[in-house]
Order: sequence, then structure tokens, then C-alpha cells
Amino acid sequence: MERQYVMGVCAGRHGSAALLCDGRVTVAVDEQRIRRDRDGEAPGGGALRYCLDSAGITWDDVALLVHTDVGPPPGQDAGVPDHVRRTAVTRQMAHAYAAATMSTFHNAAVAVLCRPSGDHAGAGAPAGRGGNDAAPAGPDWLYALADGRLVAPPRHDGDLAGGGPAALVEFHERVSGYLFGSADDCGQLAALAARGQPGGFAARSGGDGPGGGGSARGRVAAAPSLLDELDPSRSAANRGGPPGADLQYHADVARWAQDLLGDAVLGLLDAWYPRYPSSNLVYAGDLTGNAVLNRLIATRTPFGQVFVQPVAGSAGAAVGCCHYGWVEVLGETAPPQHDSELVVGRRYTADRLARVAGSAAARPDLAVDEPVDLPGRVAALLAEGAAVGWFEGGSELGSRSLGQRSVLAAAGSVSARERLGRITGRPDFAPPPVIVRAEDCAAVFDLPDLSRHQVLSATIRPAWADALPAAAHADGTAVVQCVTGSSHRRLHQLLAAWSRLSESPVLLNERLGPFGAPLLETPEQALALLTGTPLDALVLHGYLIRKVGR
Repeated sequence: MERQYVMGVCAGRHGSAALLCDGRVTVAVDEQRIRRDRDGEAPGGGALRYCLDSAGITWDDVALLVHTDVGPPPGQDAGVPDHVRRTAVTRQMAHAYAAATMSTFHNAAVAVLCRPSGDHAGAGAPAGRGGNDAAPAGPDWLYALADGRLVAPPRHDGDLAGGGPAALVEFHERVSGYLFGSADDCGQLAALAARGQPGGFAARSGGDGPGGGGSARGRVAAAPSLLDELDPSRSAANRGGPPGADLQYHADVARWAQDLLGDAVLGLLDAWYPRYPSSNLVYAGDLTGNAVLNRLIATRTPFGQVFVQPVAGSAGAAVGCCHYGWVEVLGETAPPQHDSELVVGRRYTADRLARVAGSAAARPDLAVDEPVDLPGRVAALLAEGAAVGWFEGGSELGSRSLGQRSVLAAAGSVSARERLGRITGRPDFAPPPVIVRAEDCAAVFDLPDLSRHQVLSATIRPAWADALPAAAHADGTAVVQCVTGSSHRRLHQLLAAWSRLSESPVLLNERLGPFGAPLLETPEQALALLTGTPLDALVLHGYLIRKVGR
């Protein structure tokens, strides 16, 4: 039977492409990983070629290209022939489809908090089948997932008075731009806010300025206009970098903004609940990188179970474009829900990996071997204080390191965290996420549910607080990923070996690559990180590449 392919594309400042084959996304990548910069307009030909080449197909094999209605559709300048059938979908609906497909729910409310696409800001239903080039008119922010398929959402125009979700996203973008010079990483705001004093910024502004803003059940209490009163001389643009000497001021601003966002989003979801009083909520959009906000949603909304979309931004939207095209345009049956679409990068051949290992072995400063007990060897290195790169299988989609492209270190040593900072450039106020076996998670962290995708902030239990100083944020929390033997076999074995050796079940799990830049994609890039930074060793599938002396 001939396979059927759908290409999904989300354009914008950081675009992405994804390729679906017979109902499942098999390969996807961020354009910025191909270009290795943060500001390239996308999608260019890089991400699209990556998907086609990884699948071994051409545009003649693609039944449909679905793109978000942000900017013009990809054309010949991106390598897309004119004969390829195209259709558009809004960013809201694309995010809704991606999150619903990755969740384990068959019935749920699906809430999407993101900037609206194009001029669409009203309410409406998914477009009918047929592949029209125009995007469906009037997307909503709340959808209903029924028996595994998105259906027409209930109208709630009143909840958008004053801007609603779009204003909350804009507020986050502007305050992140003020503090960090970029709005790309939601996690930075939450991490810096942990150092802030409740009411600290309100006290500085006399209580009536921007610090005095409160929430009004989700109706733009976190208004972007509040930020006009922030001192421009203390912005990232004028101080030349992330928070430093003026850290407490910026931490207080971050705490103020984080609290406003939390109250506003909770109020918005409370207001939406009567419209679709489901026991399940799928939460998606541009703010899902904020693990503290995600924890609030998971524990303080009237919905029972909550699934947080693990891939925010354009990467998640590209996946959603694929599923929208498969179901709504081609009329195919929605596939069973699953989360395997997080590891959809190219899997490099054994020959290529061997060539990279061979080039490392030819260097006098590196030693290469293939240990029988690889997890045990790596655990021993970590116990000596080493930072070890971890490169295995296809890469993760999005910006989170989920055990495919990681730098691992001991969580019980502040010096190990400082070493990670010298390798990746991560600021000291933002500790890296941690990784733990699922069976050990509850003993160490207070979590409402297993967090398999680094989407939730968790309080470190008192018995472990002193043992994990490198993992703890200023408020005693950590961002956690739980792994199982079925999802991450070798990494699970490493954690078991580490637990036996150190009596700690937790490791720091930093991103493989410079902080603020895309995850590294190729084995050659991983080796360059080893040789060009204080990284001590690199696991390249079955190879262990060490600096001599380690």
C-alpha cells in the first residue's frame, strides 16, 4: 500500500517543519537548528529538506503541505514546487491538534494560549475537509476533544474582552524582552522569579504603579501597558546582558510578572470551565515552557487531569499542521494518542557515528572506547565530578533536552552546576532541569503526576533538600523529568547505576549546546562541544569519548 505524507510548516521568527507518514509524525526539526542561529526567518529550505531527506522522499510523494497563516506560504524560494497542494490553518488550531494528539485523553477541553494568527480573533470551528488554500475563519482559544478528535468549540467571545490570551502572551513576551532581551525561553522568567520577593516590585513602585497590578479573573490584568512604567535604563538592551549586578530588582520584576500571569491564566481557565466542564484539560500554546505556571494549572484549576503540551512555539504548531491536514483535509482517521512525536530527529547511521568516533580517536587529547558496561562507566565519571555529554538516537523536537541531547552532572554538587555554566553559558539564577527514574520520583519530589517532559516545577521534599543543592531554585523547587526503562532504556540504566554509586537518584540534565541556542543536532557538533568547552566526556551512542586524564 502506498504511503501518504503530509508536510506541516510553521513560519515566523523561529520556524519549524514536520513530516507525517500514514497518520504519525516521523521526522521534524526547527529551522534554527539547521541554520544554527536564533533569528533566521523560516521556514527556509533547510528544515523542509531535512524532513524529505530523512524520509528518503521528494515533493512528488507529499500529498499535502499545511502551513500556519503567519506570513506567506512556503514557495519555490524554500524549494517547494508549485504543484504541491497547500492549505492553511491558524496557529491556535495547529497547537490544539498537536497537544491533543500527544495527550493520552480521548475526551477533554483543549485550551490554547498563544498569539492569534493573521486577523483571526473570534470564535469558530475546524474547517471542513477539501483542502482550500484559505485558513479556517475565526479560530477560538478553547476546543473540545471528543473521542480523539477536535470538534467545534463552544463560543466564549465575552472572555476575550480586552485581549484575553493574546494579551497575556504579549505581556510575557514584553517582560521577558525587558529582563533577558528575548522572549524565547519561558523558563527563565520562572527561574528568576523564584529569587524575587512577593510584593517587592510593588513596594518599589509605591503600590500604585505597575507593581500594584492585580488579576481580574483572566481579563488582561497582566496588561502589556503596565510594562510602560518599567525603568528603561535597567532593561536588557541597556545593561548589555541578562540580570547581573542589579539581580534583586530584576528578580522582583520577574516575581511580579510571574504572579500576575499565574493569577490571570487561572482566572481565564476558571471562566472557561463552565463552557466545557470536562474532567480533562489539554493545555497548549506559547506559555507551556513556564513550568511554574504549568504546575499552577495542573493543581489549581477545576479540571481534573491536565496534560501540558511539551513542545511550544513553532515546533509544536508544525506537528499540529500535519495532524490537521491528515484529519480535516484528507479525511483520514485520527491516530491513537501518543507522545512519541517528541523524538523525531534524524537517526544517524552507524557508519557516520563510527567515523566521528574514529576522528576523535585520532586526536592525542581524546580516548575512545566502547565499554561493555557503559552506564557504569559514566556513573563513575559523574561521581568524580565530570560533566558528560549524552548523544543518543534522534534528537528531541523543541528546546528541551529530554535524554537524547543532554549534558549530565551530579545534582549534589554546586561546583558541578557551575561547571555546566562554564560549558553552556547557563546563568546562575536558572539551575538546569533534573532527571530521575519514574519509580524514584515520588520519594524526592512533590509532583501531582509524573512529569515525563520537563513541563512541571516540583518542590524538593525536605528529606532531600540538602542533598540536591545544584538542582534547587531559590524557592526550593526543581524542574523534573521522569524516565522509564521503556522510554529511555540506557539512560534509565545510568540512573540506576548512579543511584547505587552515589545514593542519589537524581542527575542534572542540561541541554547539549550553548544556552539560548538550538540543541545540537549532529554527532560532529557534539564532538566539537567536547573539544571546545570544559565538557569532560561524551557518550555517542555506544562510544565513550573522554578527554585524556578523565
